Amino acid sequence: GLDGKRMTNEEIARFFNSARPHIQGNPNLRDPQVEGWFRTRQHFRNSTDHAILQIPVGCGKTGLMALLPFETAQGRVLVIAPNLEIRRGISTAFDVAGRECFWTSTRVLTDVSHGPFPAVLDGQDANIHDCENSHIVVTNIQQLASRADRWLPAFADDFFDLILVDEGHHNVARSWERVFERFPNAKVVSLTATPFRGDGREIAGERVYAYPFRTAMVRGYIKQITAVNVAPEEISFTYRGDARRHTLEEVLRLRDEEWFSRGVALAPECNRSIVDASIQWLQHLRETGTFHQLIAVACSVDH
Repeated sequence: GLDGKRMTNEEIARFFNSARPHIQGNPNLRDPQVEGWFRTRQHFRNSTDHAILQIPVGCGKTGLMALLPFETAQGRVLVIAPNLEIRRGISTAFDVAGRECFWTSTRVLTDVSHGPFPAVLDGQDANIHDCENSHIVVTNIQQLASRADRWLPAFADDFFDLILVDEGHHNVARSWERVFERFPNAKVVSLTATPFRGDGREIAGERVYAYPFRTAMVRGYIKQITAVNVAPEEISFTYRGDARRHTLEEVLRLRDEEWFSRGVALAPECNRSIVDASIQWLQHLRETGTFHQLIAVACSVDH
């Protein structure tokens, strides 16, 4: 595929269906990667519905994406990341010449001389010929959608057979819909840690696999959960027009008194101080350079 000729869908399909990857029984792969691949493969044998895979952060989602084309794709694969950072991680894992190539480092493939070859759509330097000579095209949604007039019309409507969407809970935005409409016969898989959209509605599609958060914890894929309590030292509130200020300790004692538990609304400045302290702590965590999946809970003292 590197001699400048466009690879045909048939050639690509032949590659993905005859490459004989070592997936089942491979000790270098994680359960959600093997199971997610297997369930997706089964799903598309009987259905063309959009598939949803629910995988907690930290469980090897990029590796799972690297496996999904095998025995499922009947043509070129499009991988869409939600942002540049994730796109960079995916293209590193898919770089067959690189040391961090997922297929070779896990020994899923022992020979990558015939592919899969990735192309990365990354602004100025990318061109359609790179895509034509590739099995997999990696992009991020802004690149594809904001320059829709440049990219989408350039591709034939059968250019991609399989579309993998990372962080699929964003995929209801108009930009995603334009992509799906452009390739009406492509199989679509959304990989997400949360199957809900920002507005709380579920993503459309069939959830073909969900790897439980608890299992991920037990298996050590998610390293640890750290609980941090952020409580103000003093709390201000207003009761029947009378503004009061108490230490947290006093408030916790007052909590048992009926007038307090029934009638007190926490003042906005109190809530704000809790939120500000929380944001400062998160900022501190971010500066340590490690990535966190956050579960945030806020509660008022009167409950």
